[in-house]
Amino acid sequence: MPTTLTAAVLAAGLLLPSPLPDTMSSGSEPAPVVEVAGSTSATNGVLRRGCRRYSYSYEIATPYDDWTLELTIRDPRQRGVAAEALLGPSDPRADSRTFRLCRWATKAGRFTIHGKLTSYDGTHEEIVQLPTTTFRLRRPR
Repeated sequence: MPTTLTAAVLAAGLLLPSPLPDTMSSGSEPAPVVEVAGSTSATNGVLRRGCRRYSYSYEIATPYDDWTLELTIRDPRQRGVAAEALLGPSDPRADSRTFRLCRWATKAGRFTIHGKLTSYDGTHEEIVQLPTTTFRLRRPR
């Protein structure tokens, strides 16, 4: 028959919270830290007569849902021909988009995409310049 002291110890043990599992032991690794990063891409193509739509893609990674991506597309003379600002969480973190370009307003050659990604956590912002992407639009043969 258990004594009163034994019963009190058992009851107290049931009221104490159980220890948290050790997540760092037995080979498990901590959750990966998401860095602020991104990239853009576009395929080479033909600069067609008139005004046409050309496509590009972007992909970003941020630890927070509050972010801004500013994109600028420049022609071979480094004149801006398109710009876009995307905002999280309303815009997707990866997508394909189009921009309108008129052949009479630019020349064929190497175009560049410049991007600036800003991630916000409420009190701090981190700004990252994305790697510059180049693509070519050539004249029709």
